[in-house]
Amino acid sequence: MGKKALISVWDKDNAVEFAEFLQDKGYEILSTGSTGKLLKDNGIDVTFIEEYTKSKEMFGGRVKTLHPMVHGGILYVRGNKDHEKTAQEFNIDPIDIVVVNLYPFEATALRTDDSDELIENIDIGGPAMLRSAAKNFKSVLVVSEVKDYKEVMDKFDDIDEEFRKRYALKAFAKTAYYDSLIIEKFKLKSAYELGIPLKHIQNLRYGENPAQSAKFYKNPLNIGIADAEQLHGKELSYNNILDIDVVYRMIIEFDKTACVIVKHNTPCGAAVGKDVTDAYEKALSCDPISAFGGIIGINGSVNIELAKKISGRFYEVVVAFDFEEKALEILKSKKNIRLIKVKKIKPKKSPSETDLKSLLKYLLQPHKTVFQT
Repeated sequence: MGKKALISVWDKDNAVEFAEFLQDKGYEILSTGSTGKLLKDNGIDVTFIEEYTKSKEMFGGRVKTLHPMVHGGILYVRGNKDHEKTAQEFNIDPIDIVVVNLYPFEATALRTDDSDELIENIDIGGPAMLRSAAKNFKSVLVVSEVKDYKEVMDKFDDIDEEFRKRYALKAFAKTAYYDSLIIEKFKLKSAYELGIPLKHIQNLRYGENPAQSAKFYKNPLNIGIADAEQLHGKELSYNNILDIDVVYRMIIEFDKTACVIVKHNTPCGAAVGKDVTDAYEKALSCDPISAFGGIIGINGSVNIELAKKISGRFYEVVVAFDFEEKALEILKSKKNIRLIKVKKIKPKKSPSETDLKSLLKYLLQPHKTVFQT
């Protein structure tokens, strides 16, 4: 009864290298379908799951790892006499390492609304193995991301329970995110429990105040400021992002050409006009003092005329659907201004599952506007 590692991955980047490393460390490699074929074709000695379990894949591959020899081998508690006795009775060997990544539901959801294709890209066996291994992290190492192969190889001889616990929590986060994508894509509004997919984009320089830290997340299935393109200026701060969100929410509400000016999350001017320059001048006239150092939003394209007027005053950020090339040249001459191009979207009246209000340790979900391209 040797050491065993189960490798079953959709994203096969570096899988051969990692499997070869584990094999050199004395692990028998168990694998499935196309992963197993890739490893075998590259000289890895592979035992296919259907050979191991003596049970063929069923239903077009929907059932292959859902078997007691797989999940029993992952889940049974080492050192527990009853578990050890059951494992011996049913000839279940321990599986010590589980390397799994999931069917590409997110990529599919971004590409299509075809229900049948989406359903076929919902992984079942993968999340089950990740969760089994994560639950038994005291004995099992679970690796859920390709980018973690290197760290595992570098630290392999010093991996302890705390390391396995950290990787277990990564796996639980991965399956929670995966399930939330499914809920979001199919808009299961009848569910009382919310599943909201939030992908980490970046760590911000600091939070609301310099002594605080902050991170930026996005819902990959919704369009918002996380999809904006920064054309000029230094990195956005936490407070910049909050203000840009207020600006974005306002400018998409107007069918006519509009300009809004926001400072500290509060509008200090908003107007419609016959063109972008007219709208800007009217918005500025509402409160030109408070507008100093604020953020401008334009639901159109910034032209040369408007760029010249904006460059005559100090603003932190200009947000617009587009910028003319000559206008960009003018505005980029100002070192400290940030220029943000946002996607042109329009509001659609319907309840949003992801427009939430943050409370201390809680969330409120108002029925507000969501957006469509």
